[in-house]
Amino acid sequence: MTIRKNNKGFSLVELLVVITIIAILSVTAYVALGGQTAKARNSKRMQDLDTVQSALEIYFLENVNTYPVALANLVPAQMPEIPVDPANGTSYYYEPGVANKTYQLSAALEDQAGGTNYEAYVIGNGTGLLVAGDSVAGGVCTDDNSCTVDDGDTNCLPYCI
Repeated sequence: MTIRKNNKGFSLVELLVVITIIAILSVTAYVALGGQTAKARNSKRMQDLDTVQSALEIYFLENVNTYPVALANLVPAQMPEIPVDPANGTSYYYEPGVANKTYQLSAALEDQAGGTNYEAYVIGNGTGLLVAGDSVAGGVCTDDNSCTVDDGDTNCLPYCI
């Protein structure tokens, strides 16, 4: 009579191979998606700037062609709350120009590694955002943030994103 051994389960070698494959896949996914969080935060910042810019333009039209002295003046009439930076919860930079006829609104954007790399600016009376390659008064917007645009005051401000 032959005795049959009933082998149930996995051997140690099989378990080590599976664990190794899972570890390799995890590292690959982490490397591939690592910069996506910075991109997502930058996208949120750009959306926030666009939202605040729209609220500023509504305020401008409703208040005898002047911008508010502070973003807090937009609440609650133009927007329910003032957005904050998704990484650290700080407020975006806002400064009204001479006689509150212009403004500068900016956010610090991150590079792929998550460090602060450059600023995104909204300047003036609904002028919008420029990206690399757009023509501006001072030349062409470049990736090195070297172009400037006159904001209607005596200051020339960075405008590239």
